[in-house]
Amino acid sequence: MAQPWRPFVADISPVAVADDDDPPAACAACAHLGRACPTGCPLARCFPAAGNQPADGRLFRNAFRLFGVGNVVGFLLAAGGDPGKRRDAAVSVAYEADARADDPVRGAHGVVMDLERELDCLKAELATAQSALARHRQYAQPPPPPPPPPPDALDRARALNYFCHGCCGDVDGAA
Repeated sequence: MAQPWRPFVADISPVAVADDDDPPAACAACAHLGRACPTGCPLARCFPAAGNQPADGRLFRNAFRLFGVGNVVGFLLAAGGDPGKRRDAAVSVAYEADARADDPVRGAHGVVMDLERELDCLKAELATAQSALARHRQYAQPPPPPPPPPPDALDRARALNYFCHGCCGDVDGAA
């Protein structure tokens, strides 16, 4: 019979081993330690073994290296009994560990700094584009139509045509 899985956190009681008739799929921690996954293993749903999903096995290895199995279990138990909160805690632990594996100096903080820098650049680019658009809209408007001639100048031209009877040429511009 396999040994029960015992996390390295003092306040967690050991859990019973699953029956040999229906062995559950091993979680990544139990597969890493080379033992059968016991019933009620807190890591079983959050960190499936690498045989099921290769990315989860890699993420658990990173979390195991950074935090240790006992601390990962402690984080999951501190999240409470809600499976959704445990899954969120597992994703957070795995993300932090994966970021630390990718960038050992800055970790997840480096990812946040990079995203903030990119956001600042995009905001500056948006402001530049908006000001250029405003300039183009200002210059792209058609010029206003010329103002109509004053009414008395038009009346004088008509009066000259009326009195002249065409002998002086067309004053109005009409042939």
